[in-house]
Amino acid sequence: MKVSHSLSFGVIMALAAPLHAAPAIEKVGQVACFEAFKDIVWGVAISPDGKSALVGGGGDHVNGQWLAGGDYALRLFDLQTGKEVKRFEAHKKGVSNVVFADKGKVAFFSCGDGAAHMIDIEKGKEIKHFEGGDSSCNYLNVTPDAKLLLTGGWDRTVRLWDVDKGKEQKRFEGHTGRVWGVAISPDGNLAASCGDEMIVRVWDVNKGKEIKQLSGHEQFVVAVAFSPDGKKIVSGAWDNTARLWDVDGGKELQRLEGHKGRVEGVAFSGDGKRVLTGSLDKTVRLWDVKSGKQLASFEGHKDSVSKVAFSPDGNYAISGGWDKTARQWKLPE
Repeated sequence: MKVSHSLSFGVIMALAAPLHAAPAIEKVGQVACFEAFKDIVWGVAISPDGKSALVGGGGDHVNGQWLAGGDYALRLFDLQTGKEVKRFEAHKKGVSNVVFADKGKVAFFSCGDGAAHMIDIEKGKEIKHFEGGDSSCNYLNVTPDAKLLLTGGWDRTVRLWDVDKGKEQKRFEGHTGRVWGVAISPDGNLAASCGDEMIVRVWDVNKGKEIKQLSGHEQFVVAVAFSPDGKKIVSGAWDNTARLWDVDGGKELQRLEGHKGRVEGVAFSGDGKRVLTGSLDKTVRLWDVKSGKQLASFEGHKDSVSKVAFSPDGNYAISGGWDKTARQWKLPE
């Protein structure tokens, strides 16, 4: 595979150094570009130990038309060497998102085939899949212990799965359009979902009921994530904003404004103090949760940014884009 290292913000970087070399020679900005892909990159995740990235995608967008594409492989990269170390190819649809769980031993991904897939990272193979039916699992999230899986799809449903049993446990219904994003709180007590509506729906997992709606966005909401303590939610929408919400009160805490295009990727840092956003304006942006202020903007993608993820220590980020690349960024301290 091909990995290119680049200059960013006019800062000279030690290109020969490993991606996680001493801070003295690492500067803020892009430190690696993974160019192994033939299709759009939709899903990115960094392992809990910060050493690996799991990246996948599929399909293409040419002259306003969506094409099926053919590069559906889910690739595991070593972030220190930049090399591809494993490839998962048993599925036959494009990967829409991916999440690590159980201390990085397993990962889950959705790929538009109506199922969620669970893979063993070490063995390099699928160990379980969760069949929900056509268009029922375009997006997913999982608790860190890999006990509960949440899926959402274009069939307008959100489903909770018992991972050990491999069975659907509950179904949350109420969406009036396609579900584009789902999140489950780290303790597994709450779920959030969004899609072809201008709201985020919050669900009580144990009761299986919707408990509140977060209203304020002016266009469809397509990305959602819980803070590590489960007390806040960040959402991204087609109104070019991301918003921070207080879960208990249901109130908007901060409006993250600055993007010139739809916000389609959101993520909280491991300490809950910062947020990443990715947008159709081709940028990745870093925000302070408390003040709502933008801390940095990263440019390098040649087309829209789809998904973003933090490294566990918050020092790095990875993003996937319509330019068929994944890029790694060094974040300011």
